[in-house]
Amino acid sequence: MARYAKFYSPAKVGTKMKNGKIYLDYKTVDELRRLLTANGKMSSRQRTKLSAMRQRHASTAVKRARYMALLPYEGENR
Repeated sequence: MARYAKFYSPAKVGTKMKNGKIYLDYKTVDELRRLLTANGKMSSRQRTKLSAMRQRHASTAVKRARYMALLPYEGENR
């Protein structure tokens, strides 16, 4: 397992509690950028080590950040 640690290292994403619910802020662009690949796609749950609920919150936050032009729709390679 240590052999693949650099590929599958957990992406630590800060989640906040807001009114008793887990909330991932779309304005934390540095944390959201860790969830994206070089092409701009969302990484899988196996790679990010997030639960299903936090992965859904992360995808919503990425979509909001893209809409607000904080994150690009395409990757940096284009």
